Amino acid sequence: IAKPRAQVEEQLRASITSGAFEPGERLPSEAQLAAGFRVSRSTVREALQTLSAEEIINKIPGKGGGSFVNVIDHHQLGLTLKDSMDVILALGKLEHAEVSAVRELLEEPAASLAATNGSEEQIASLREILERERGIAVDDPAVSRLDAAFHMTIADASGNRLLSSLITGLHGMAHPALVPISPENAKKAWRQHSELVKAIESRNAEAAQKAMHSHLTWVEHQRLGSEPA
Repeated sequence: IAKPRAQVEEQLRASITSGAFEPGERLPSEAQLAAGFRVSRSTVREALQTLSAEEIINKIPGKGGGSFVNVIDHHQLGLTLKDSMDVILALGKLEHAEVSAVRELLEEPAASLAATNGSEEQIASLREILERERGIAVDDPAVSRLDAAFHMTIADASGNRLLSSLITGLHGMAHPALVPISPENAKKAWRQHSELVKAIESRNAEAAQKAMHSHLTWVEHQRLGSEPA
């Protein structure tokens, strides 16, 4: 038989994942939950701490605070994957080459799907990012953020939320900071991004996939300090 804390934890988790509590909604107070579950407040507090550690809820202290249901979507999943994989990479349990190889397996079909499924709003976002990239200095910290936004917008445009989550997690580990950024590299990367946008905009799935393959191959060669054949 599960301990009272585990029972409270499981029932609250089930209520949240089933939609009984909406994202952003405040849960009943510890006293109310304790009375409802017929357990002590300390038992409820321990259960809430576990759910908070899992990022299912967000505990806000002070007047007007409480336990609030987190917004859990595919974007949050991608960020959680990124944090977990960052640790694994830092510990040497993964190699950058492995990350790059899986990025190709995921981002190339994502580009193809984006050409088919991408909305006009998403394509407009890609054009806007491209315009901002063109006018930015190579030493500006926003370079990495814009590159991440570019790839994640393409991932979102694929229409597959799990694919988008996985790409978000992987891209966080293989961002441009790992690649020497020079004015010439910045120009090449921008031209490659531009080709990608043109292919997606023209709804040419094959061209979009090829453009993404060329771009990721070039990025990996830059990371290794070599030039593509």
